[in-house]
Order: sequence, then C-alpha cells, then structure tokens
Amino acid sequence: MGDRPDPMVECGFTWTIDNFSGCSDRVGHIVKSPIFSGGADRFQVDWALQLYPNGVEENCKGYVSLYLYLVSCNKAEIDVNFKLSIVNRFNVRCKTKKKIKSKFIGVNDNWGFPSFVRRAELMDKTNGLLVEDKLRIHCIIHIGGFLEYNSLPSIEPREVVVPESSLAVDFWQLYVNQKLVDVTVEVNGKEFMVHKAVLAARSPVFASMFETNMTESNMNRVIITDIEPDVFVELLRFMYSDKAENLDKVACGLLACAEKYALERLKVMCEESISANLSVENAADVLLLADLHRAVWLKRQALDFIKAHALEITRTDGWNTLINYPQLVAEAFKSLAAFIDDTITFG
Repeated sequence: MGDRPDPMVECGFTWTIDNFSGCSDRVGHIVKSPIFSGGADRFQVDWALQLYPNGVEENCKGYVSLYLYLVSCNKAEIDVNFKLSIVNRFNVRCKTKKKIKSKFIGVNDNWGFPSFVRRAELMDKTNGLLVEDKLRIHCIIHIGGFLEYNSLPSIEPREVVVPESSLAVDFWQLYVNQKLVDVTVEVNGKEFMVHKAVLAARSPVFASMFETNMTESNMNRVIITDIEPDVFVELLRFMYSDKAENLDKVACGLLACAEKYALERLKVMCEESISANLSVENAADVLLLADLHRAVWLKRQALDFIKAHALEITRTDGWNTLINYPQLVAEAFKSLAAFIDDTITFG
C-alpha cells in the first residue's frame, strides 16, 4: 500500500441555463458555464462546464453531451472524482453520472459524458427536468485524497445506462393490442373495448361508475353521447399513457372530458394549449368555453387577451354569441375598465 493520500478537497457548483429550448440544436453547438473555482491553497483550480444541447458529434445526436473542463491549475496534473446531475422541478438531483479518478493533465483537458441524457426526455415537460425552460446542472468535484494501491491496477468503472421507463408505452399497447379488455364504451355509435381497472385508476368518476351497483357495472357497457369518437381516442391515450397528442385539433373537446371525468392534469394541458392559440377570432369563444368548464386560468388568459384587443374582438361572430351571456360580457368590460384606469393612472 502506498503513502497516505493528501486530504481531499471538495467543491460544488450549480449552473442554470435559461431558455434551454432556444439553444441551437445543431450537432456540436456548445454552451459554456461561467468559470468557477474549486480547490484550496494546494489546488488552485478553475473549472467550467461545457454542454452540447444536441450532442458533441454526429454519433451523439439526440443526446445532451456534458463535460467538466479544466480552465487553470497550479499543478501539472490532478486526479478528480466528479458527479454531474440535473436538478428537477422538485429540487431533487437526478440523472446523476459520475467519473472516478479522472486524471486532468494540463489546462483545457476535459472529462465527461457524450450521452448524458436523451434530448427528447429532457424536453418532455412531463418529466419535470426543465423548470420554466431552465436547465439546472449541479456539479460536485473531489480533488485528491485517493489511496493508491501499487498491487492493483486502477480500473475505470463502466458507465451504466438505465433504460428509459416503458410503462406508458406498455399500457398504451395494452389497449392497442386489446389484451384482456373487459368493458365496452359506446361513444356516439362507435364502440371501444377498454379495461375497467385502468379507467377506474385514472378517473374517480369511472371508479365510482364501476364500483357501485350502476347499470354500467352490471352490463359491462358504458354509453357516452356527449363526446366525439376522435376526442375519446385522445382521452383514452391520456388515461393509458399520461400523454396528450393532437391538442391543436381536440383541446377544446378534451377540456370538456377532463372536467367531466376529473382529470386535472389533462385539464391543465388543454388550458395551456388553447391559451397558446388565442386569437382575435376565437377569444370570445374561448372565454365562453373556459367559463363553462370552470377553467379558471384559461378564463383569466382570455379576459386579458380581450382587454388587449377589445375593438377587434367586438366585431367577431364569437362576440355576437357572447353577448347572450351578460355576466361574461360584464366581466370582460370590468377587466377592460380596470386596464384603462391603470393606463390613465400610470401612463
């Protein structure tokens, strides 16, 4: 066994990248962190992190590459242990990867991970890895303090890549392949064979329907007349896989489904999609829709949009429909009056 090692020096650094989705997706495009110090009198070291949003090179395309970069050092070489993690929306470090006893030889040397995390996984809002489009990377560095074993070679552990969860895909395939289906849902004349357990687990409304002595439970048949079949397909997709697709086409119909079957997450996703497509032509209709389905956030967005484009909106067919609902018209004018008052007061 060799000599006693020098005391270990530890440092930590958190790097926040704003507007991550706005970063170039060109392979090889690099984003650099601010320089940070990590060491003590014995180790006068400056570091930086380097991130490639869509891979450092072509064979890493589709992944985020991440490296620890040695900017300056008062020693010719240093041995380093380091860990890189993503800080998620719950302020929990995840997707952690580490390097053991990496030897940095001179400035500009770097070690890291060409396939740190899949770009698609990072961009998927449901995973919570981006917080308001901000990517937070946490780095912990240990310098020195390693025991040397003269009789044993130094072994760099292999990276272990944990496969992505296939739960959502598996459940959706359970429906697609019609395995063990046990109840029929008739939607405006079209029949869907589904699984009681899945619908009951996802929706308290369906749970109550199947758990009590209702006709639907006894006959293993549910009849729905207020949803279109194409909307119901997307409702099933969400209930089986927790994902919502084609929102640009069916968000309004899905919002009604989400309210009816107490699917709060789907409701928020629909509100966000509808809000992103607000226009002069549809603002009055959106206000009416939001009020009908108790979508409070969407209603506020619609009112804000109407007060900003009041003159144009009052000329639309949607406004002509809205005037049949005096309470909503009053709310719209109240919002507009408050806006005008603020403009006069602070303008």
